[in-house]
Amino acid sequence: MIARPLQTYFYFGTAVRYLQDVRPGERFADDANGGRRIRTNLSVVLKMMADLNLAASLKTDAAANLRKLLGYFVAAGDAEVLANEQYRILQGNIDKLRAALESELRRTYGYSPTQPCADAQRVLDDPAALFAARVYDALPALARSDITEAARCTAFEAPTAAAFHLLRAVAAVLRAFYTSTASWRRTADHTELFSRLSHIRTAFRDPCQHPDATFGPDEIRQLWTLSVEVINRMAPALGRTSQADTVHTDPSARFL
Repeated sequence: MIARPLQTYFYFGTAVRYLQDVRPGERFADDANGGRRIRTNLSVVLKMMADLNLAASLKTDAAANLRKLLGYFVAAGDAEVLANEQYRILQGNIDKLRAALESELRRTYGYSPTQPCADAQRVLDDPAALFAARVYDALPALARSDITEAARCTAFEAPTAAAFHLLRAVAAVLRAFYTSTASWRRTADHTELFSRLSHIRTAFRDPCQHPDATFGPDEIRQLWTLSVEVINRMAPALGRTSQADTVHTDPSARFL
């Protein structure tokens, strides 16, 4: 999965439109103040076609002709401008390419997460912000990986798969908790922690593992909240954080 700003796709369309509207006398090179001209816009169009794997459009004669033309523009000096013959080649091929793109793009789909799944983007961007201070960096690598996978599954509206990864993350932290030699683990009162872990086991872990149930958006929201809370509570035993950092946290305010 590749994350791209939507502005990238917006610019793709504006670059095609620019090339259709360009006239003889236009400079190949960009302006000194950053204005993008023929060379850059044509390069962007061809690169985006490849990045989006628009195979049908890439195989057209128009695309091949435009690649040759781009080679000339790249080799030319920055002061050169579009001549009449180059304009004719550019216009004829960009019009044909746009027709091919429109045909192919009608059959090509992009997917956007719906609310509340879009909130998972916050976790993908900054998973550490989900937890109390310094907790995320203290987690086992496997737990961090599963938290990211759970966020992806939540964003793609696959709550049962998200539950699977969240339960793995909790299990990885629980294993580290029980193998920790920290004196706090042996002396602190973990009654509330064990109560919440027991609820996770009966309401989520056992039904998911056997399997006896699937989960919906409401269940995965609850599991996210519970998972963050129990991980925060176990974190002091992992080092690099303290009980004061984690005991007064409201995970529901951090996610979903």
